[in-house]
Amino acid sequence: MSALNEFGSRVGRHAGIYTIGSAIGVALGLVNLIVLTRFLDPSEFGLYALYLTLAALLTLIYGLVWFKGSIRLVFGGDDEDDDEEEAEERDLAGQARAALGTALAVTTVVALVGTAVVALFPGLPGVLIGGAGASAELVLYAAVAGGVGAVWRLAAGVPRRERRSILFVLLQASLPLCTLLVTVPLVALGLGVRGAVIGLAVGTSVAGVIALVAIRDSWSAAIRLSFLPTIIRRGAPYLPLVISFWVIQNAGVFILAQYASTAEVGLFRVASQVAAFGSYGVTAFLRASGPLTREPIHQAARDERGPGRVATLMSSYFVLGTIGVVLFFALASDVLVQVAPRSYAAAAPLVPLIVMSVVLNGWFRVAYRYARLPNKQAIKISLAAVAGVVFLAAAFLLAPRAGAVGVAWSMVIAFAVATAGMIARAQRSPHPIPFAHRRLPAGILLALGCYAVAHLGEQLAGLPAVISGIVGLMAYPALLLVTGVIPRGHIRPLRSISTSAVRGAGTPSAAPRLERLSRREWRVLRLLVRDGLEAAAVAEKTGRSETQTLEDMVAGLREIGDIGKPGPGDARLGAYLIAGGAIADRDQAWKRLAGEGVDPRETDRLSRTLESVRRLTRADWKRPERTAP
Repeated sequence: MSALNEFGSRVGRHAGIYTIGSAIGVALGLVNLIVLTRFLDPSEFGLYALYLTLAALLTLIYGLVWFKGSIRLVFGGDDEDDDEEEAEERDLAGQARAALGTALAVTTVVALVGTAVVALFPGLPGVLIGGAGASAELVLYAAVAGGVGAVWRLAAGVPRRERRSILFVLLQASLPLCTLLVTVPLVALGLGVRGAVIGLAVGTSVAGVIALVAIRDSWSAAIRLSFLPTIIRRGAPYLPLVISFWVIQNAGVFILAQYASTAEVGLFRVASQVAAFGSYGVTAFLRASGPLTREPIHQAARDERGPGRVATLMSSYFVLGTIGVVLFFALASDVLVQVAPRSYAAAAPLVPLIVMSVVLNGWFRVAYRYARLPNKQAIKISLAAVAGVVFLAAAFLLAPRAGAVGVAWSMVIAFAVATAGMIARAQRSPHPIPFAHRRLPAGILLALGCYAVAHLGEQLAGLPAVISGIVGLMAYPALLLVTGVIPRGHIRPLRSISTSAVRGAGTPSAAPRLERLSRREWRVLRLLVRDGLEAAAVAEKTGRSETQTLEDMVAGLREIGDIGKPGPGDARLGAYLIAGGAIADRDQAWKRLAGEGVDPRETDRLSRTLESVRRLTRADWKRPERTAP
């Protein structure tokens, strides 16, 4: 398999895990939604939505500078827009655990101080609830949820950046699960909105503790205040982007509350919950592909096909896939909102609009990632700020006239402006994004055609809505193939990538190949991998230098995996392969090796072979004594 196909299969595998995990999280959220909407009428649910959004706002405020700055300090890259060309250098010298521990501690202190302020002055955040009748007690519970949520957000996001996808999705699911387990009994006992908000605070607190315990190997309690200036310096420039995007995605609830009833706010919240299925499908690609750019296989793919080819394929299939997501929700929204009682049926038209805004946000992020233009970080931040202003102007204009529909359209307009601006700037640069210009508009037209045919089938032919919707959805991928939007030459690689994404890389067992090793290579690998000794200890046992020991290890891996020939940098490569500590430190070690010209494809194959060796049992290591040197 080519390096590009291998990279694609890993993106697909991680994205698949994220999608499944996100679906579990959304399903838990929907169960919570189903239960709450059975016990709360639209007006009460709208009031709960306001407290929920207040908690989210406080989570944002408590982590404004610390979240972005901490991520950039520890991992050297951005949040979900990871960009290898603009990743900042880190000078932590193996102190990533201390840096993350410091960030968690500071976030906790800020959250405690913020919650204390809210407890003393509950009327300040309560103003955002407007005429809904804010309760000082519930404002305090929302503040607790927001404070713990800030810590949970930072901790639960660490596994994604470390490519520990399964742990990431488990932590993401822990928040709605814990909230569900606490909220449902309280609401069922008749506590109403009060029980729902208390459940939110308690559930978030439990999830926060779980996240801190789960990533305990990635942080330490060695707090170093010397990291704070760097965290602030790296996080402060992102304030306009973070605030603007949060406003677009969340502030509509507060704006709507000023002009519409809490019942309509409840409808908007239900539509947002249903649309979350689409949002997680879109963000799965961003979550998967960003961190994987820090692995050797990504550099190997770029070296093999060129950065332009990688950008073309990744962006094109992302756009075509997300067009399909919008089509699905446009056809299925009437059915999906039936998870709530009939009194919430009016939420259906809002769902595809909210999904469309999420898709446009995804296009903006992908355009940024693959754009090659100077100062693009500043361009991204400025465009985000413009989008925030556009949203506020549109929302205050449309909300009094169109209510929830106006707010949803404001989200679409804002992200459309940001996306169009980023693409326009990128395409005017000396190195425009190599979009497949003919295929992408064709994909949009085909989706519109499928939508029209589905509705005509329902209205003219009398087909049930479900049947016509299924026909429209199935027609979209079929037409992509028939019309050549997806070239025939891509079908086999796509099938191979999909199969590999589902089944895994399929690295053969190393056990049968151990017999090919010399006695020295076999012993070094056994001591390093099976027994877990440090290279210095193995060198002492074998009577060789540490450099020679690492070279012996790499030579053994090369023999097992049929990987190239020994080179002068094998000792440094061996040190990278068996390095312990934080994954963020290991990523920086690879970046230095890549700068020295180490072959990324060989490095990736050696790394996979080492993982195969690590899976060997003690019985696999038993063999007759060898006489080879």
